[in-house]
Amino acid sequence: MAVHYRPGTQEVDCYSGMARDVTERKNLQESLQLQATHDQLTGLPNRAFLFDKIERAMEGMKASAAPSRSALLFIDIDHFKKFNDTLGHAKGDLVLQQVASRLSEVVRPGDTIARFGGDEFIVLCERLDAASDAVVIAHRVDAACRAPFEIEGSEIAVSVSIGISEIDPSEADPLAVIRDADAAMYEAKAGGRGRWVIFDDKMGARATERRRIESWMRETLHGEEFSVQYQPVVSLQTGELIAVEALLRWQHDESSIAPDLFVPIAEETGLIVPIGAWVLRTACAQMAAWQQLPGWSGLGLSVNVSGRQLQDPGFGLLAEEAVSEFGLAPDTLSFEITETVLLHDAAAWGERLEPLKELGIQISLDDFGTGHSSLTYLRRFPADTVKLDQSFVSGIQTNLQDRAIVTAVVNLCTTLGLSCVAEGVETFAQLELLKSLGCEAGQGHLFAPSLEPSDFAKQFLGELGPG
Repeated sequence: MAVHYRPGTQEVDCYSGMARDVTERKNLQESLQLQATHDQLTGLPNRAFLFDKIERAMEGMKASAAPSRSALLFIDIDHFKKFNDTLGHAKGDLVLQQVASRLSEVVRPGDTIARFGGDEFIVLCERLDAASDAVVIAHRVDAACRAPFEIEGSEIAVSVSIGISEIDPSEADPLAVIRDADAAMYEAKAGGRGRWVIFDDKMGARATERRRIESWMRETLHGEEFSVQYQPVVSLQTGELIAVEALLRWQHDESSIAPDLFVPIAEETGLIVPIGAWVLRTACAQMAAWQQLPGWSGLGLSVNVSGRQLQDPGFGLLAEEAVSEFGLAPDTLSFEITETVLLHDAAAWGERLEPLKELGIQISLDDFGTGHSSLTYLRRFPADTVKLDQSFVSGIQTNLQDRAIVTAVVNLCTTLGLSCVAEGVETFAQLELLKSLGCEAGQGHLFAPSLEPSDFAKQFLGELGPG
């Protein structure tokens, strides 16, 4: 601003200056700040905002003279990928927006809801009177999400898994607090989904082990520590070898890591896709070599394939290239798929498998009897073989219910024109009983455990084949 005086005097004549409207600039700054701290799809605070908020909450708890409680709720939408696959990403986004809206309606006024990423949300609950208050909020969240969602005229059922963790202000950083709630959420999923679980120290130990195994897997994706072993599948009537099942094994340093421990982690993280591709190519190369031996051209190969692998867009091409590259007869290759896939739309999975069937590849339904699936689904699913779960085979002699289930499945396979393989055959008594029921084939320690390729060839194939 400038001051103007009357000529020859000290009397102020006028003032002059320039003014600029900064409203637009301030609005832009506010918009950029909102974008930096909030999720564009849901309008909720984002991960960066949440980390800052948790950090300030922890500092406040440390500085407070009076005891103070805070907790995190880690919320994950169950089977959200299915919504995207079946409804499309646009409708999947609508589900996320409606979930965000419902969360906002049921939390307390001072709670912070953030979209952590993908289909994950976190609620920061500060100034709780008791740890049980977080459970009350989790109940409200669960109930709100169970009410049907209306997406463009269609009703959709949604459930969520919730991990609850009380905040310890002595933790190193917000990430450690979030990991605890995340570990509890995984326990909720493992326990059947659609439920909440409170974090405890045992979960923390399991979560640490899980992260360690995941890290090791990422380091050995090229197969240096992985190997494929082979277990024979034999005709129960003749005792002849008819197929082999390829089984993934992992030797890390001096210890062997059980498949039951690392395979679920591989599926959750998506690492099963590259690992499974390596297993398929390795097994096909080995089987192609064995089929060149005199008399073994028709020897079958079974490879386990997870739902996560089947969902990968490149899986069909991978299978086609593996068969073509190694000269494997397609009808000697079988993909084993667990029965649990039937719980998530058997018809849709059938359509996904149809191109593989057109190549001539066989489909086996693994662990049959454990997934509580409808037998109607089996009729609609393009299976060639049903593999009886070993839990029924082990009790076939002493448990009348197990024997009845085995009898029913064998008869069903006969009616539908499917092959039936009994898993986990360990005694001659089981073998004789399965033969009397008409079961075609079996595998288990009675015949042999899984073996390294050289040991398998020496024990079962010989140098000259079967004849």
